[in-house]
Amino acid sequence: MTTRNDPQRPLGTRILIGLLLGIATGIFFGELCRPLKVVGDVFVGLLQMTVLPFIIVTLIANVARLSIEKGKTLLGRAVIVWLGLLLVGASILVFMSLAFPERRAPAFFSTSLLAIPPEQNLLALFVPINIFESLVNNAVPGVVLFCVCVGAALMGISEKGQVLRGLRAAEEAITRVNGFVVQLTPYGLFAIGAAAAGTMTVDEFGRLRGYFLIFGLSTLILAFAILPMIVSALTPFRYRDLMRASRDALFIAFATGKILVVLPILIQNTHRLFAEQAMQDDAIEPSVDVLYPLAYPFPHLGKVIALLFLPFTAAFVGRSMDLADYPGLFGLGIASLFGGPLVAIPFLLETARLPSDMFQLFLLSGVFTSRLGDVVGVMNLLAFTVITTCAAAGCLRLRWARLGRVVAAGVLLVGAGSVASGIYLESGKDDYQRKKVIEGMHLEDGNVESKIIEPAAPNPVPLAPGRSRIDRIRERGILRVGFNDDNLPYAFRNARGDLVGMSIEMAHQLASDLGAVPEFVPFQRDTLAQQLEDDHFDIAMSGLIGTLERAERMRLSRPYLDATFSLIVLDHRAHEFDSVAKLARLESLRVGILTESQFARALRRRVPQAETVLVPSTKWFFEHPHDLDALILSAEAGAAWTILYPDFQVVVPTRRKLAMPLVFAMPRGDPAFGDLVDFWVASQERSGQVSDLYDYWILGKGAEARPPRWSVVRDVLGWIE
Repeated sequence: MTTRNDPQRPLGTRILIGLLLGIATGIFFGELCRPLKVVGDVFVGLLQMTVLPFIIVTLIANVARLSIEKGKTLLGRAVIVWLGLLLVGASILVFMSLAFPERRAPAFFSTSLLAIPPEQNLLALFVPINIFESLVNNAVPGVVLFCVCVGAALMGISEKGQVLRGLRAAEEAITRVNGFVVQLTPYGLFAIGAAAAGTMTVDEFGRLRGYFLIFGLSTLILAFAILPMIVSALTPFRYRDLMRASRDALFIAFATGKILVVLPILIQNTHRLFAEQAMQDDAIEPSVDVLYPLAYPFPHLGKVIALLFLPFTAAFVGRSMDLADYPGLFGLGIASLFGGPLVAIPFLLETARLPSDMFQLFLLSGVFTSRLGDVVGVMNLLAFTVITTCAAAGCLRLRWARLGRVVAAGVLLVGAGSVASGIYLESGKDDYQRKKVIEGMHLEDGNVESKIIEPAAPNPVPLAPGRSRIDRIRERGILRVGFNDDNLPYAFRNARGDLVGMSIEMAHQLASDLGAVPEFVPFQRDTLAQQLEDDHFDIAMSGLIGTLERAERMRLSRPYLDATFSLIVLDHRAHEFDSVAKLARLESLRVGILTESQFARALRRRVPQAETVLVPSTKWFFEHPHDLDALILSAEAGAAWTILYPDFQVVVPTRRKLAMPLVFAMPRGDPAFGDLVDFWVASQERSGQVSDLYDYWILGKGAEARPPRWSVVRDVLGWIE
């Protein structure tokens, strides 16, 4: 706490103190800090509040300051140089992002598997048909285009001085508002740090090291190697001249976390740089004065490298990003960066269907990474201004030999950094433990009475003519249930060998409601109909899909769930099967099926070259060698199987949900028992029992034991339980 006679601590110091205090508070109080996330969200909203207004006034003012002739020449060169530097940054971005280890973490079924990504309206994004709509939707590229057009129109207006004065006043007002919000940064980061440290696990914090490592290497390579070497290869200036001119600005930008404050220093040192080469004249001096403030609102490479957070997030949450996704996503990202990372990152997370909550993590990491990004930004501004000024003044020197050495050195540095980082991060990947979770799932009442009849045999008490199975069940106190334990997560054996699953739990509930205990009798898919006819069991409850073939031979119950069409494929081939159009382009396609169904017929109808092959079991597909490309399985079941076999992935190629009902199967000729089961299924749905079982067995809610986050007050002092 400062006294009246003591100078106030610098903002950077207070930000660091606030963050450290927040992390310490989170460690001390643990999950009690979760409500502070709301405070962090408010702070983030205040930070984003002034971004778009600032873009509008600064872009219009800076473009309007130029004369038409000078604007044409200078802007023409500036655009080429800016795009060239962006290409360099994007190349490094793509290659360094390859260092993030591929780790598609299998998970329980999620409805996001079925979500169709919204088609991006590029016209509305880049062309502000309605500028107010663009502002509301944070369509930054469209807002930037509007501002550039207005600024260019003001170039030819002789009385633009009054407009520019108004824009400067607006810019100053917005800057003051933003300055007030920035003063709240220590408190905002305290709340964010406390909420994150109190709720995130140690493993999740540890996985941030990959982002810090790759971001740090990328910024160091750009700021101190590639950018100054490019300038020295294209201009009369040497590497050490450029480093001397940028040294003070680099230190100040890193210490304060603000590029804006070093613009006067950069302008002064750049004038001196040209003067030392006797290149100071009436053409160069105004170019330097205009280019720095003109380039400042535009995305620099320090902001571009921040887009590494996207592939990092994909790796963090266990999703894969294909190389084909990078150009479009990063191109959209560079356009969005006109609004800065605070606008771009949330927008891109949503576009890439990545968790929006990761933005909080981006803000936390930004305390470190943003300062390194500002170092790159300073060197980017210097390189941009020097190269553009030399190009406009006609003193650009293209030294092919030196440029070749720069390219070779850049490739060597980036390649070595990416490979070394990838090896380090790959060696530190944590083992995936969710397999143990699904193998440890159990019935709600683990001590319920039941019996498994092996080998399968008919009911020892034959059903008398004219009697219903209801009578026999009540007399014997036994409900005979058919099961197939190759049907995860509906019927399977857990790690202890117990028969468990959603259908098995429903069988226990049905038996209990009938005043009986269940006896489980195994069946195979190809023997189900015959075993029902031979009275091996009263009802088959094992995640059965209701097919036309089954409906012809047995009595099917009222559906209790839907099964969604999907393909199970090897993880590295998932992109080949994620749409029907891609499937249709395959020369051949061999797909395994467990039984003939509408799913198989739909695939053959839409992909004529597809060949379906009957496989003995689901487990056979995963564990035995074969030449099949995929297996037709419901997405709900496939998600569970890929937890046990993480080299495979669930793919839903259809553009709409293609579903079939899950039912129970009973013998024909006993309408009373069939009607009773239908009524029981309906009552289970109305009471919420089916929904509760779905949450546990299909979605995995409650399956993973998540003890409270370790904290001092709970685990050391014992103040709370």
